Amino acid sequence: GPGAASNCLPTIRSRACEPGNFMAGVIAGKDGQDGDTLLQGIAPEAELIPMQVGFITGNTVSFSLPGIALALEKAVALVEAQENGMPAGESKIVAVYIGFERVTSASVFASGNETCNFNVFDPQIAADLKDVAEKINTLHAKGIAVVAPTGNLFRFDQPKTARVSFPACLETVTAVGSIPNNLDRQDEVSINSRVGLSFDLFAPGGDTNTNGDPIDSVRSSSINDPRVPDGEESTAFANRVGTSIAAAHVAASIAVLQEVAPCKDPTDLVQVLKDTGVLIEDRDTQISRPRLDLKAAVEALEGACEPVESDVAIKISPVNLDDVIVGDEIDISVELVNNGPSALSQATVQISPDIGINIHTVMPTNGSSYNPALGIWNLATPLDAGASAMLFFKAEVLFPRDLAIQAELLSSTPGDTDASNNQVSMLVPGVCPEGQEANAGGTACVDTERDTDGDGTPDETDVCPGTPDDQSDSNNDGVGDACLISRTVNCVTDNGDGTLTAEFGYTNTDTVSRVIPIGERNRFNPAPWDRGQITEFKPGKHSRQFKVTFNKGGTLVWILLGGTATASSDTKRCF
Repeated sequence: GPGAASNCLPTIRSRACEPGNFMAGVIAGKDGQDGDTLLQGIAPEAELIPMQVGFITGNTVSFSLPGIALALEKAVALVEAQENGMPAGESKIVAVYIGFERVTSASVFASGNETCNFNVFDPQIAADLKDVAEKINTLHAKGIAVVAPTGNLFRFDQPKTARVSFPACLETVTAVGSIPNNLDRQDEVSINSRVGLSFDLFAPGGDTNTNGDPIDSVRSSSINDPRVPDGEESTAFANRVGTSIAAAHVAASIAVLQEVAPCKDPTDLVQVLKDTGVLIEDRDTQISRPRLDLKAAVEALEGACEPVESDVAIKISPVNLDDVIVGDEIDISVELVNNGPSALSQATVQISPDIGINIHTVMPTNGSSYNPALGIWNLATPLDAGASAMLFFKAEVLFPRDLAIQAELLSSTPGDTDASNNQVSMLVPGVCPEGQEANAGGTACVDTERDTDGDGTPDETDVCPGTPDDQSDSNNDGVGDACLISRTVNCVTDNGDGTLTAEFGYTNTDTVSRVIPIGERNRFNPAPWDRGQITEFKPGKHSRQFKVTFNKGGTLVWILLGGTATASSDTKRCF
């Protein structure tokens, strides 16, 4: 807002501007020459967006809770603009840092179940605190890490009590306590740092002795230097302590991790900091929390955003087949190959045989499974890069014509990078035994020039050939059963889950009922043969007698007395 990060008058520097300048140096200071030492912030390449929370009137600086709420509201607006499309080259907002101790002298403490107790103030202050909390909750819901200090202690003549300041007591805030800025004391908790049940991390913030004097402090940029003329930038540095400094370390660490793992949400990065930190315990409260270990967090995220993908190939064997006599079985294998680079966690393959091929005795490997009703081969266990899974099965050839078996990859996790090798097909040339020829429909083999019913039309071309080899004449009237009973698919229903439900019926032109048990003469293709179809066929026309569900991408064939009724996605819909 107006006046944010502007130069301060000398009379108000120490009270109004010094803390913000100091924390900015901790977070994103770059190439600060402090004597012979070059000082850097935790995230020197990070960009800071200053938010105006105070108001200067003459030599007076005013801070207010509504000012804090207004600043957070502006932060929400920036995040929402980012959500609507971030211009190329613009930095991503990852964290909002709140150094709240200097906002109000009346701290809001959490106790008991560690919820923020707003009711200790008059109604207006309580309402203002709740407004600030609401803005913080909105930022967190949008994936932004909101970081705040647990608060400082200023009396050291009695043990600590377990309570933290507002807004650290909010569940949506990453609350940070302080440890000494000293490697020899990095597993100790600063005596001036508040701790409580509702906080998350420790980070370097310096310490004090029992007299309140700073020790093992943090050094950063300072503008509280009388030698600097008004309106000019200071190059001075100072040592300070406090949980606000610790919180600044965590906010900067989130920015570093976002650079390492840009695919992660900032709130997820906070969890990484907690998971990789070293657990330390506060001696007074016996409360333990992890201390910041940025190096370990960076190492844990290395490669986290590398593309996860794999090239999945489908192979089928044998590739070429000589003529296969009707009634014979062939051994077939389908191989799913993971060419990497990532492991597969899931893959689904559709096995689609032509009508006239009956698949059975299926043996999947690698913990995979096969659904014979849908022809779906599903791999649900991890498959490493370079490994493969196999599906073995037997295929019986039923029709004397060129048939095919197709295997197609439907889905995989991660997704397939090369679609050119995820669909294969093998040709199965079905032929009749010696002395027989295929009939006109290529659905049966008949003896050459045979005329079973004596109507002058050879069985090879006769629609109702009487009793050829693939039919029967149950009542011995010289007319094959297939001519008395016709089967039909009435309609299909799209179930919306990748399957269809077909409804079948029949017509029996005879005057008596016929019983045709499940078997060669009453079966489904693909297997299983038994899909709940009827076995008693009463005289007359009967529609929609039973239902069968199958995969939307395939076909379902009811084979009755040598004739067929085929359901597919092209079949008319049921109403």
